[in-house]
Amino acid sequence: MRVAGSWLLFTVLTMMFALTTALIVNASPANSWVTIITNNTSFGYGYSIISYNGLAYIYYTGQAPSGVSIIKGVVFNGTAEMKAPLPAFNDLGEASPLVVVLNNGSLMMIWAGVPATRSNLAIANKTANATLTSKLMTLLSNLTILLQASVLRNGTWGPVVNLTTSGDAMAYASDGEYVYLVYEPKLTLTYNNTILEELTPSGRVVKALSIPGIIGITSAWNGLVVVHFLNGTQALVNMNNGSATQIPLTLMMGFTGNGLTYYFNTNSKILTIINGSRVVANLKLPSPWYNHAYPLQWGSGFIIIAWGPVFPTAGLLSALYWNSVSLITLANYTLKTSFIVPGAAIAGH
Repeated sequence: MRVAGSWLLFTVLTMMFALTTALIVNASPANSWVTIITNNTSFGYGYSIISYNGLAYIYYTGQAPSGVSIIKGVVFNGTAEMKAPLPAFNDLGEASPLVVVLNNGSLMMIWAGVPATRSNLAIANKTANATLTSKLMTLLSNLTILLQASVLRNGTWGPVVNLTTSGDAMAYASDGEYVYLVYEPKLTLTYNNTILEELTPSGRVVKALSIPGIIGITSAWNGLVVVHFLNGTQALVNMNNGSATQIPLTLMMGFTGNGLTYYFNTNSKILTIINGSRVVANLKLPSPWYNHAYPLQWGSGFIIIAWGPVFPTAGLLSALYWNSVSLITLANYTLKTSFIVPGAAIAGH
């Protein structure tokens, strides 16, 4: 990757319910521009974007003509769009892909798959005729959702591997060394029996903590996992000692791809980036509308993605660049929605 000031590709996606816009932002501080790639792609229940070997890979949850959820993908080489390779899926349906670069340099995709077991086939046949919530819940309690994975080799995805063999995979993240999974032995949708697991990329359970109420993982690194609870609170869970520290509601916390910790204060609009105990950057973001932000390291500085609602029906999405001296706005994009779920990847050019 070249140092700051050279050209690079910066891809931002904003998820607006069923309407998604993919943006290519040329993040040269001297000459920034935005190109709209598509604005009519449904990203359904989840997507993932990553830079790998100079390309931006985007995998997302789509829908087959039959209505079953499937995983699709595209690859961007600059602004040129190509169809992405896919694993040999073999389930009733797949959703919520996550792509991550492992510590050995390989690209791995993990996702939630509904295997063609006898009980899952029976559920698929019966839920179409079940109208009462109680009947649906009885059926869904027997549903199996596995966490599955595949590794990209020479441009082709390898065999599909089951990282779990029973129960229901609810949410997951990875730091490249381990996979962190929110798991339920039996689906309840009340999340009262959730287990937070630390797995190897082959599926071996390293640690398991029973923590009721977890509905999601927002970030993870080196055994530290930021989890989101059903009641709206967040906590930092230490898989090594089992402790859980509540995160104030005014803070967003996460980890960058190289292990730096960041905090975004939604009241003060200050983004703090920390390396160990040393503060690397303490940045006042330029708009009062931002209620979310996170950094991506680039060269000696950071690309910062910031967004938030301006009105109930409008939102602001920004790409900023911190060059260790000043904060530069690369692009502002006004969206016709206040519901924004952006993702970003930097592919050096």
